[in-house]
This record gives sequence, C-alpha cells and structure tokens, in this order.
Amino acid sequence: MNGDMAYSSDLECFADHLHDLCPEDLAERFREASGLKKEDFRQCSREFGDCLAAVDGSNSTLLESGSFAVAAVRAVASAYRNQERSRLATSPMRVLRIGPEEDSEAFKELYYECFGRKPETEVKCDEPDRAGAVLRDTLEYWVADRMVDDLSPGDCLLFDGALSVSHASHDPVLRDLLQKAGVKGILIAAVSKRTSSTWGGGYPLVRAVERFASSLGIQTPWFVEIPESLLDHQRYAQWQKGRLYVARLHQHADQAFKIEVPKSADEKAVFRTFTACAAYSGDGRLPGYPWPLLDAHRTVCITEDIREQIILDIIKNMSSKSMKFEDFRKIFGDIHDEFARY
Repeated sequence: MNGDMAYSSDLECFADHLHDLCPEDLAERFREASGLKKEDFRQCSREFGDCLAAVDGSNSTLLESGSFAVAAVRAVASAYRNQERSRLATSPMRVLRIGPEEDSEAFKELYYECFGRKPETEVKCDEPDRAGAVLRDTLEYWVADRMVDDLSPGDCLLFDGALSVSHASHDPVLRDLLQKAGVKGILIAAVSKRTSSTWGGGYPLVRAVERFASSLGIQTPWFVEIPESLLDHQRYAQWQKGRLYVARLHQHADQAFKIEVPKSADEKAVFRTFTACAAYSGDGRLPGYPWPLLDAHRTVCITEDIREQIILDIIKNMSSKSMKFEDFRKIFGDIHDEFARY
C-alpha cells in the first residue's frame, strides 16, 4: 500500500469508529443497559443563597536539563455569593526543582509545608510532567482545605476533575478534607470538563445519558446517578471518594457534565449541591458549566507570559550569583531549538 492509500485508509477507519460510537439507537441501548427510568432523573432549582467556591490548580514545566527539570505550580480558590465574587484565595507561586535525585525532595518539602506531615508515598522524578501535576495537586488540596475552614454550613466547594486522587500520597489528604467538610456541613462536588468514562464496550457515557434524557423529554436542569456496574472500567475503589452523576445544568448548554459528590452525602445534600451548580451555570461564555470553576481556572492558569517572566527571573537570580547567560544556555539549552531554526 502506498503512502496516500495508507493515509486515506486510516482516516476512513477512524471515521467508521466515530460513526460506531454514535448509533441512531444509542438512547435505547443505554436504557436497556442501564436500567434507568424517567423517574431516576431529578430536577433542581436555580436558587442558591449560600456561598459557592471553586478550587483549581495549574502547573507548567519551565525548563529541562539532562538530569532535572524546573516546574512552576500554584492553586486558587474563588468564592461567590449572590452571583458576585466575595473572596479569592491564592497560593504562592512555587518554582520547584524535579530531580536529579530519584525521589522528589521538592515534593516531600512541599507536602510537609502544606500538611505538617511527611508523605507516605514518594514521587519519582523520571517523569517531570507527572511529578509537576502531583506538586500542583498538593497545593490544590491545601488551598481547598483552607477554604473549607473559611466556609460556613450550607456553602458548597467545587473541584475540577474527580473526587479521587492520582497519587497515593494524597489519599489521606482528600479523605480528611471530605470528613472535615461533612462534619461542618459543607457541600462538595467535582466537575469534569472531559471524562474517559464509557459503557457498553466504548460508548461515551455523557453523550449517551444526554441522548436518553432528550428522548424522555427531561427538562433542564437535571441530574441522574449512574450505576458503577454500568461502566466499562471500574475505578480504583480504594482511592474513589465519590458517587457518579451526569448533569445538564442549563437549557443552552452545549453538553452535560460528569459530576461526583461524596459517597457520604445524603439526598438533601445531593439536591442542594446540584442546585448550587445550576444557580451558577448561566454564564453566556460557557452555559451549563459552573462559572466559579471557570473563574478559578482563568485566575490560576500559568500562561506563556507568566512562564517567560519566571524564566527571566531565574536568569536574573543566576546573575546575582555571578553566573552568565552562557551558563543558563549550557544547562538548559536544547539542540531541538537549533533544529527549529532551519
């Protein structure tokens, strides 16, 4: 097969795969597989007078040498009451070295700073981007924990992602945070912008639930709990702290979202949580998505301008140690940069 034929064949195979994921009878297949009925879909109001806060983090690998990398990480919590921002809590911007040691010393130090104890599990330095994400999560859980201290009973705190951890060291941190929030009467939820959850051998979960809800004539805002047994891949039970829902929170939303609430939440707490999300999902920029999370994301994001400023500050501090730009170039120079010039 020549190159053009192989390319065309690959594109056709991919289009066939996408077509298979969206059969005309997707709603009916989901109904049969899930066992869900119209009465399983619940509707909520858009009236929420308490505080809705959202936390998000950002990380960026700034520089890499042959033996170590430099990452910037930070986290933000944005709180809203009566549709207006009432509080903004921001962690310091941290610039941390990953490597050359096998286990990250920066992670152990940051973890201790945040939680007053040593992590039970180390972070390896062989994958700088993954290590940077763990550092980011550490700050994110710290900011979330401080926000729980500041919130009042009946308030709600949203996470970006899921109520599960990606590194074992954070499992006790999330467990303690959820327990403290529960005792205090703080509502918790995690909203996923994109999810890998599938059912029936690869059908996207959220799309199927949307099709099914539409076929039943369910009016927004609605939410429905999804049986864990329906999913193609079972999640790590020991790290999973939430129950899985799909919700469409605004009539003009482009899509529904996967949302998790703590396993310990009762029906009243679940209803108020989705009411809080729906009350703050009417922003015209992204209808259907709780916009305190959008605000937190926009505030915390480490943009290219910020990256460049941090690198300039690194060079400036090197200069204060009588180092030259040639030293910076020798340590962090990449021959691929030269390739890009030609």
